[in-house]
Amino acid sequence: ILIATFRSKPALWATRTLLAITAAVLLIAPWLRSTRELSGAPRLALSGNYTMWQGALQYTGRISYRETYEDWKPVGADWAARYGAAAARVDPTSPVPPTIQEEALTDAEWGNEAVRVFREAGLKYLPRHLLVGTRYLWGSSDSGLWLHGWKHRISRLQYVVYAALILFGMVMSRRRWAALWPVWAMAVYLTVVHLAMFVSPRYTLPAHPLLLLPAGVGACHLAALAAGAIHPKWRSRCEP
Repeated sequence: ILIATFRSKPALWATRTLLAITAAVLLIAPWLRSTRELSGAPRLALSGNYTMWQGALQYTGRISYRETYEDWKPVGADWAARYGAAAARVDPTSPVPPTIQEEALTDAEWGNEAVRVFREAGLKYLPRHLLVGTRYLWGSSDSGLWLHGWKHRISRLQYVVYAALILFGMVMSRRRWAALWPVWAMAVYLTVVHLAMFVSPRYTLPAHPLLLLPAGVGACHLAALAAGAIHPKWRSRCEP
């Protein structure tokens, strides 16, 4: 809808933008109604603060970006302790299911704790977080110390080739970045959102299909260069 909006005449932008917002509201309305019935209030997420708390731990270096077993030990221990305490505070007379009450209570605690950690840390860790966090956020989604062996190395090599083709394709189509904004806008959005939350490569997967387009442009230019090197008449043009 957004692509159709901004590729139309400027006179239609207001109308189509309103239609896009209306469509988005209609899409999430059933979810908001469901969460209101379960938790007593409409919420976009029941456990969003949990990931923000994990992000705060990564930001301050208390756990790494590698998602190792050692990183998950303190996270799992905290999870068990908070849910155990929340179970004792459940209101048995409430129409909200006990498990939902526990989730709401613990999520509120994690939200408060995350805000406290971020405020105490300030901007001290921001440069490291932007550099290292972005690197791991856009790393291969099969990362982890529990994965090893030659098959894993081949998959990592494939990912490096894929990333190189994307970068090369973006360079070769640099004069059309403004027109191609739907291709890279999702990648920028996911990067900004998840650097403020828990950094994990799986969160960038929704942007990968779109990034296959600049990867294809890069592969096309490489093929054209190779063909031209073999025979001048074989050289072709690639357009994004």
